[in-house]
Amino acid sequence: MTRFLRLRTKEVYGDAKPTISQSVLSLALAAVNGIVAVFMWFYLRDVAVEGIIYLVQTGVISTWALTFFEIVIAIVLCIVWLIFVFYAQHSYERDFMSSWIPKRFIVYLAAQFIILGACIWFLSQSI
Repeated sequence: MTRFLRLRTKEVYGDAKPTISQSVLSLALAAVNGIVAVFMWFYLRDVAVEGIIYLVQTGVISTWALTFFEIVIAIVLCIVWLIFVFYAQHSYERDFMSSWIPKRFIVYLAAQFIILGACIWFLSQSI
C-alpha cells in the first residue's frame, strides 16, 4: 500500500461522521427546539407589534407603516428561526463525538424558555 493510501484510511477525530441513529437523534432534538422556537416566534412577533403600535400611538411612525413593519418583522423572525434550527441540528450532530448533547440541548431549551417567559410577561404587563 502506498503512503497516500495509508494516510487516506486513517480516522481523524474532526472528520468522524455520526452514525444514522446519532443523526436521527440530533434531528429529533432539533425538532424539539424548532417547535419551541415556533411558539417563541409568535410571542416575539406580538411583542414587536406591541412596540410598533406604541410608536404609532406616540406619532413616531405613521399608521400606514404598521403593516409594512409587521411583515418585515415576520420575515426577519422566520429567517432567524430557520438559522437557529439549522445551527442547533448541526451542533448536535457535531457534538455527538464528544457527548455534549444533553448539556447543549438543555442550554438551548433553557434560553428559549427564558425568552418565551420574558415575552409572555411583557405581553401580560402591556394589556
